[in-house]
Amino acid sequence: MTTTRPFGRIGPVTWLVLQGVATVVSILLAFGIDAWWEQRNAAVEKNVMLESVKAEMLSDLTGVKSQCAYRKASLDSVEILLKAVAAGRYEDTERTLDQRLADLAWYNGLYFSTGAVNSLLSSGQAAAIEDPKLRALLAQYPAAVAWLSDLGRRDQKTMLEVLAPFLSRNANLLQISNESYRLGMPPDGESAEPARVIPLSETIDNTPLVKNPEFAGVLLHKQWIDVDVQSSLCGGMVKAIDEIVRRIDQEIRNTA
Repeated sequence: MTTTRPFGRIGPVTWLVLQGVATVVSILLAFGIDAWWEQRNAAVEKNVMLESVKAEMLSDLTGVKSQCAYRKASLDSVEILLKAVAAGRYEDTERTLDQRLADLAWYNGLYFSTGAVNSLLSSGQAAAIEDPKLRALLAQYPAAVAWLSDLGRRDQKTMLEVLAPFLSRNANLLQISNESYRLGMPPDGESAEPARVIPLSETIDNTPLVKNPEFAGVLLHKQWIDVDVQSSLCGGMVKAIDEIVRRIDQEIRNTA
């Protein structure tokens, strides 16, 4: 009579070992799946936050480019006006004196949104970003915005304490304001508000400004702040945002 071995050709000890191995593999596989799933969810959450950062920065970039257009127009007009002061007469044939003054008098503050960036940094999700350069740029961004905001306050102070009082004493501000709205300021024309032009019964000749010795100092003060803003904002910040957005797109593609 032939007796069948309960484990076939495998001995009982080997069978128990194989069962143990299978159990361990199953447990490890389960842990591996859980870890992968957690990692996957973390990557999705990180990418969602990066998309919010990208949207926030692109929105800010629109305002930044508008500011850059204004600063260029302002600096161009400051240069023309400084030449007029040096010559003692205004001879520019491209634009009137009031139009040049409107370039200087138009003002819009430097504003940035950092809610999405701050949320990303405070959540700890930034640590999951694979691109070290992107992590560094995002970590530095709030400080860069704070510095620009301080520059914006100095810019506003120049406008309120230097330029506006001088023009108020020596020119017709309403006349200049009307010219600003007619031109559609900022210079890109996106914020043009012709309906805000206020009819004047008469206009005055503002050309005596170029013979006012105080005007040169006011223009230089405006030039200094515009150069700072243009360099920091239109050079540094635009490049930084462009690079951050590009690296965010790459990060999301790599970890999607």
